[in-house]
Amino acid sequence: MSWLLGLSVACALSGNDVLQLTLLDGSEVEGFFHHGDEAEVTLTSAAGPVTVPVVLVSSVLQNGELLPMHLFYSELVEMKVQHDLWLAAPPPMPAPGLVFSSSLLWAGSGHAMLGDWKGFAEYSVIETVLIGGMLWAASEQNIQFLIPLVGLDAIFKGRAARDSHRIALRRRTRFQVDPDPLTLGGLP
Repeated sequence: MSWLLGLSVACALSGNDVLQLTLLDGSEVEGFFHHGDEAEVTLTSAAGPVTVPVVLVSSVLQNGELLPMHLFYSELVEMKVQHDLWLAAPPPMPAPGLVFSSSLLWAGSGHAMLGDWKGFAEYSVIETVLIGGMLWAASEQNIQFLIPLVGLDAIFKGRAARDSHRIALRRRTRFQVDPDPLTLGGLP
């Protein structure tokens, strides 16, 4: 029965959590959780990012509820382990220009190149509906319906291309790979 009490404490930290850290000297730091590991935790406050060494933290309030220190530490250690596993087997990192271009042909194809299958599915379903609507409007020679669909599809493909380009750039920056080798005339 005591394990049920442990379930009531939400400890999985995310960017939506407001943390109020009380430090050993009695001062308090408050902000949205940004990231952390076993050595330090970074919060985003109104004044900007604030990094606090974990050894200086005496208590933690997560969204107004007291978070036991052992759960706080274990969550930070788990984040570090997950990050290290992610770095050990990095995701695909195609050139950002390549994912951008492919998304202009079919919305979501850049996400597929990045291994983001959820993003691919979301963009592809909408792209399929738009293409189907355009084919129907063209077969019925309904120009009043076709022109807005073509415009909407162009905007949607631009959004998908920008999103996949941003993800690819972020990955290459994180892994310290040349941001876009296509601009230098070579493939990765």
